[in-house]
Amino acid sequence: MMNKWYNRLVVSYLPIFLVIAIVLILISFFALSDLARRTTLHSNDVFGRQVLRTVDNDLRAIDNAMLRQLFATDLVQRFAMASGKTTDPAPYELFVSLQNMKSSYPMIDSVYVMRKADGMFVSDTSFEHRDRVSDREFIDHALETQDRLIWSSAREYPSSSAEPSRTVVSLAKTFPFFDGGVIVVNVRVDDLRLLLKELVGPNMNIITFFDQGGARITGTAAESIDSLRLKSDYTGWEMTCGVKYISVVHTMSGITLLLAGLAALSVAGGILWIMIASRRNYAPIRKIMTKIDMPETSHMTSKRNQGDEFTAIEQTIERMRENTGKLDKLQEEHRVTGRRLAFLDLLEGRLRTDEKTESSLEMCGLSMQFEWMSAAVAEIDKQRHFADVYPERDRELLKYAFQTCLRELSAERGLSVWCEWLASGRLCLLAQASGEDPEALNERLTLLCHTLREWTLLNLPFTVTIGIGDSVDDLDKLPFSYEKALHRVSCKSSLGGNRVITEADLASRPQLDLFQSVQMIRPLAHSVRTGDSSLGSQQERLFRQLRCGVFSHDELISIMNYTLYSIHREVWEQSEALGRLWESEAQPILVSMLDWAETIDEMDRCLQGVLEDFALKSVQVREHRSLSATMNKIRAYIDQHYANPNMSLTHLAHVFGMNPSHLSRFFKEELSINFTDYLIDLRMNGAKRLLTETDGSIQDIAETVGYTTAIAFIRVFKRSVGMTPGMYRKAESTG
Repeated sequence: MMNKWYNRLVVSYLPIFLVIAIVLILISFFALSDLARRTTLHSNDVFGRQVLRTVDNDLRAIDNAMLRQLFATDLVQRFAMASGKTTDPAPYELFVSLQNMKSSYPMIDSVYVMRKADGMFVSDTSFEHRDRVSDREFIDHALETQDRLIWSSAREYPSSSAEPSRTVVSLAKTFPFFDGGVIVVNVRVDDLRLLLKELVGPNMNIITFFDQGGARITGTAAESIDSLRLKSDYTGWEMTCGVKYISVVHTMSGITLLLAGLAALSVAGGILWIMIASRRNYAPIRKIMTKIDMPETSHMTSKRNQGDEFTAIEQTIERMRENTGKLDKLQEEHRVTGRRLAFLDLLEGRLRTDEKTESSLEMCGLSMQFEWMSAAVAEIDKQRHFADVYPERDRELLKYAFQTCLRELSAERGLSVWCEWLASGRLCLLAQASGEDPEALNERLTLLCHTLREWTLLNLPFTVTIGIGDSVDDLDKLPFSYEKALHRVSCKSSLGGNRVITEADLASRPQLDLFQSVQMIRPLAHSVRTGDSSLGSQQERLFRQLRCGVFSHDELISIMNYTLYSIHREVWEQSEALGRLWESEAQPILVSMLDWAETIDEMDRCLQGVLEDFALKSVQVREHRSLSATMNKIRAYIDQHYANPNMSLTHLAHVFGMNPSHLSRFFKEELSINFTDYLIDLRMNGAKRLLTETDGSIQDIAETVGYTTAIAFIRVFKRSVGMTPGMYRKAESTG
């Protein structure tokens, strides 16, 4: 089982937690760092002032000791007044005093007094003359200034012995006794460093002293942060006090390390908490995924590996929704199919058990207790056009509107109606009424159908033709009523569409024999073959005869099929070229017409157009065969003299100077018909014209068209037309 969503939960929460934790730690760190910095700066200031005060106090103590030598005791005064004799004790007493002073102040490197009068130099270590003193330059400078000198800058103190020179700071004071002199104290810089080291210890501070000129006296060049610069009011020196750059680890105390450890443990605990909480939140999803992965639902998650758990859940829910929709749709289809099958069983008399019949009727709001019931069939006109124009969804919607209107109208008129669409464009309904005679039921049903037809004409994009069956008083007789309704609605091919057809409509029309109409097809087919001018009148006579009767759609289709067959046979007998032209140009259109034509008028218009077009093209075919001028003359001669009783191949051969057998073959090749048939066609067409347009006797007509006896004429006419001249004249007069 995949845990993509669990991993996503963890990965989604952890970065947020870590970022917040790190931000809080950094804020705390910087806040503590800023507090520590400010504390350090304050401590550094306090510490620096304390160090400066300590150094000043130590140097001031040495300064006070010098003042005591000058003024508190008379040793310097007596040394200045001494005569210079070797027996004078003053220099020795001053020598001892200077040694005591040096021993009292360990920072003093050396101290000496020089008498200006004779250059006598007394130090803590020796007696010398000024000229032999190595530090005479500093002494001369002190005497020249005659001012109270402050502590000097760091300088190299030259030693008179073999010892190396030392770096010292000096304080010189002149005394105004007699000729005057100077007393000098030198303090080693190394002692100052030791003092600073004792003061600073392992502290993180850096102390550096600078003289009045900015030169460094003592201190280190180590880098420091936030250095504090202080100036001594006593010495005039400046001191910088700063904090060393040290690593973070060295600055961490035990408490700091403890806090850092607690922060790390808190972060780790937060991460663990997030993982536990994510797992608990993921538990319902895990249960759902476990059910999804069960074998009985695995077919719904065949593509689950393409996403995470929610994708799989979504896909499963979507498939469940689709399956539910399919099941609902299938259930509705089964229900509709069940109603339709029950309806068909009822119409076709297959419901035999009372229980099944009663349940089927109750399903549709009908009752077993009725006196009369009638069937009706409503059929959409021009169904092919309706199917071509509207998609299936729109067709179903329009049919639903029609069916709904039917139910509402029947409810308004108090009729119990069960209606179902049994075919793509045919709806059948059963109307039931109690306490009425069959005439009243038929009258109410007819009125309902007329209202429905008018509503459809005004509100829907199609029209309907409705056939009403006879009323029956028993369910076993219901199939007969249904058959009557089907037959009557199919008669719209003769009566026309957009109407309600009842028994009275069919009774008012004559019932013609189908064979009589079929007899008129052969002359029509023959006219198509020969291409004579009577083609239009032959078709008009055929369809005039068909319109006189009442034929169902199937009967008209049978007549049209026979017409096509007869024409196909005639044109192929005429010539192969005409046969191919018929099959490629005319026949496909007419075969298609059988599928969409619903009324006799549509069939008539389509057939007329096709035959007229074929007649024009057949003329072109015949002309394409390049009839010679002689054949045109022969044909014109025959057309003009066909009534000559002596008209024959021998007669034509004599007139045109040709061999009879050659003329017969030439005639057949050029006109695709032999001479005898051609002559008979001309004579028969002339005879039919005379039969319909004149009242002449059969004998007179026979002689007029080239027959010497009426018997021969009648025999040929019947073989050619299918009936005797008398019957033909009678048929034409009654048509």
